[in-house]
Amino acid sequence: MVLLESIFMIRGGYLGEDFSYKLTSSLVAIALVIFDKKRNKRLDYFWVFLFGTIIWAGIEALLQLSGTRVMPDRMLYGIELPLWISIPLQGIAEGSYLAVLGLFIADLVLDENTKKYGIIFLVVIIVISFIRVFIIYGIETPNIGGDVASRRNIFGIGAVILVGGMCGLAVYWLATAKPETRKRGLYMFLFMLIISSFWIIFNVFAGQKWVEIGVENPDGTYSNLRRAPLLIEIAVLVYDIFFEIALIYVPFLAIPYILGLIKEE
Repeated sequence: MVLLESIFMIRGGYLGEDFSYKLTSSLVAIALVIFDKKRNKRLDYFWVFLFGTIIWAGIEALLQLSGTRVMPDRMLYGIELPLWISIPLQGIAEGSYLAVLGLFIADLVLDENTKKYGIIFLVVIIVISFIRVFIIYGIETPNIGGDVASRRNIFGIGAVILVGGMCGLAVYWLATAKPETRKRGLYMFLFMLIISSFWIIFNVFAGQKWVEIGVENPDGTYSNLRRAPLLIEIAVLVYDIFFEIALIYVPFLAIPYILGLIKEE
């Protein structure tokens, strides 16, 4: 019965095990931090980068060490990475990168003098994502129920607690922040939502991301794995994009504000 089974988010091929694009994303995030420091003489992006990396690396460590995410291979240009390198790299590429990117576009759009550049930059990011997914890596047939780069129990108790806590903090901060600060946070959330939506949709059509249903056995093996029905898959992907990516990253900006590291507008 479906009610007694688990739901798994799957990463296929490069999306899970190829860390070359994670390295590229990390370098882009660092470049934006340096750019903001030199142009605006502030550390806003640095704090978002720092807290995003620490928090997301910690979450990845918990997911992988607890077995919630099974990720057997972590390759960078043919070299298998140890956890102490791969997890911090994931913290940057899968956490702080998108947060810094979303904040960068938000700041451009909120300024009337640079609004058009923000929109252009957003379109460029989406086009680059399309090229990366469909042209550089190409389309693959999903290996349903087989060996994959990453299989994660999306509604495992630990994952639900983490998502609930982080999203709760995001909502609380957005509700209590001053109007201009709230607006900045909402715009950051909006652009992270847009970027991640295109990224996930591209990877679904490229056979790099899908949802499975099955039983996780006590010995770590799986039984009766199969692709989730279309409505369930769509609902899980929407949940992943809205809560597990866009909203859960808002605290990377909220925490520096709460600690006074970034001043209220």
